[in-house]
Amino acid sequence: MGFKNAILTAGIGVLGTIAAGGLRPLNIAIDNLTAAQPVGVVAYAPPVESSAWATAMWWSAPSALFLTIVCAAAYVFAKVYVMMKYPAKLSVAAAKRAEGVYAEEKEYKAEQRKHKSLQVGNLLRAAEEREAKEMARYTTEQPAVEQMPAAITLQQAINQSTERAWIIGQAADIQPTPEASKLAGQMLMFDYRTTHAAIIGGTGSGKTESTAMLMVAYARKYNLHPIVLDGKEGIDWRAFNGVAEWHAMSVGTVVNQFDQLMTIFDRRWGWLQKNNLSTIYKATGKRPPTLFVIIEEFGSVWMTLDKAARADLAQKVDRLFRLGRATGIVLCLIDQAPEKWTAQMRGNAKFVTCYKLKGMVANAFNEYHVDRLPHVGVFSQDNVFYNAWHTAELIDIRREYPPLQWRCLKTPVETINDTEAPVNDGENDRLQVVETPVNAINAGGVSVDFLPIPPSLERSFMRLRCWESFCKGYLSIYPETTQAQLRKAMSNLDGRDPDTFKTEAFKWFHMYSLQGDKSKIAGKFGFSDSIPKGMKLVA
Repeated sequence: MGFKNAILTAGIGVLGTIAAGGLRPLNIAIDNLTAAQPVGVVAYAPPVESSAWATAMWWSAPSALFLTIVCAAAYVFAKVYVMMKYPAKLSVAAAKRAEGVYAEEKEYKAEQRKHKSLQVGNLLRAAEEREAKEMARYTTEQPAVEQMPAAITLQQAINQSTERAWIIGQAADIQPTPEASKLAGQMLMFDYRTTHAAIIGGTGSGKTESTAMLMVAYARKYNLHPIVLDGKEGIDWRAFNGVAEWHAMSVGTVVNQFDQLMTIFDRRWGWLQKNNLSTIYKATGKRPPTLFVIIEEFGSVWMTLDKAARADLAQKVDRLFRLGRATGIVLCLIDQAPEKWTAQMRGNAKFVTCYKLKGMVANAFNEYHVDRLPHVGVFSQDNVFYNAWHTAELIDIRREYPPLQWRCLKTPVETINDTEAPVNDGENDRLQVVETPVNAINAGGVSVDFLPIPPSLERSFMRLRCWESFCKGYLSIYPETTQAQLRKAMSNLDGRDPDTFKTEAFKWFHMYSLQGDKSKIAGKFGFSDSIPKGMKLVA
């Protein structure tokens, strides 16, 4: 019998006792109150017998207490009896009940943990899904950035170029605008058949030694005929005479030089009309060579002319800009003062490389960020910055290519004799536009083969200004050189007439040439009377 059953038994006993005796006085009172009475007569209830009430209350309370004690005693007896008779069974039952409670509690806690882990997992998955959706949306809105091409060397640029695509520069990492930054690493190409070129920028920014010399190298590589009209008194280009057709340009020569170019243009224009061609590049047979004409410091020389001569020259240049490409005459103007050009010149020079310039000079070419360029080595085109290679330092085009075999303009400048430059009469598909071979330059009335001056020898002379050192080196490189050729090399290096160097050339030729006779200089020019072969004795 369980504890709950014992309590229930005791409660029933108490209630039974109260029902049997304790409610007796209440019944008597109810009977007296409900007895019938006449109307208008006050009901009179006889007093309850005090002895009966007292008797009922007296025996009902002890009896209830007695029955409660008896029930409690019975429960205790039954409990002790069960524990004594079935101790193991009771222990097992208690253990099972305890184990069941523990298992239920453990299962409940496990369910709670599982529920929490599921909640956390759901939260993490939801967070991952949101992140994935954000990344997908960002990837859709922001196109993937292509890997920037690696920087290439000058030699790689030359190797990768083609006749119609000369690599002139590579887009720099740092750009003036976000749009330009997307082009970082891309190559800048030049097609000489579609446009003329202009190279503008301040002094020492890299116009000539980086871009112009690279274009001359491309011209020689693809069999164009480069002509340099040098308005800088030969500072940059004189040493390249031979590998390019070089002419000094000044206020006294520029008109005549452009007259010669216009004569060549007119001949070619007539040849195109005669053969019903729009450009020389559509000729099926042999065609005239393309002339790549570099004009250094054109604006400065042009502005020194008088008003009438300046207007006449402007018309000729404008016509060459408009129609020259069809006849195979490509212009490349190099200048640090492009604001002096005509609007026609600026408009037809489509391929513009703009180096560092101050002010708003480059705005005429729609270049608006050149003031942010470094002072040297970087140029802008279409507001994109490009790295340039220092061509003069990296390659020597005089060693890469042999001297030209023909010259298109007269040297020295003189009026062109049409009989010396015959126009194509239809019997030959090739238009003859060249007049004077390089190996027939008049030097003191003697035909002289020009032998290029090695760059190292030229740099050494520019540094030391020593004719002895130059002649010794030059004669060791070209052992068969004659005195006339040596004078020509000295003239080419210094700029003066070859006859100026007769004495110097005579002296050092007989001193260091294998063909020289040292007896001719013995006792002269400060030498001793007896000079052993291969030795020089200075008094």
